[in-house]
Order: sequence, then structure tokens, then C-alpha cells
Amino acid sequence: MEEDKERDLEILKNYQKKESQGMKKIFIIIFILVALGYLANLFM
Repeated sequence: MEEDKERDLEILKNYQKKESQGMKKIFIIIFILVALGYLANLFM
């Protein structure tokens, strides 16, 4: 019973870590797209 709780906690931690990394990638991609759009408008 105790081992199951520890294992579940470990799985949850790993999932949250992957989730936060995914969110970082999404925000970075959005930032790059906005920056490219701004630069495109600047040069037109």
C-alpha cells in the first residue's frame, strides 16, 4: 500500500514535469511567431 502511494507520487511528479516542459515549448513557439510577425511588419 505504501509502495503504491510512493510510485503514484513519482508518476505524478514525472507527468507534471513533462507537462511544464510542454507548456514552455508552446510559449516559446508563440513568442517566436509573434516576433517574426513583428519583424515582417517592420520591414514592409
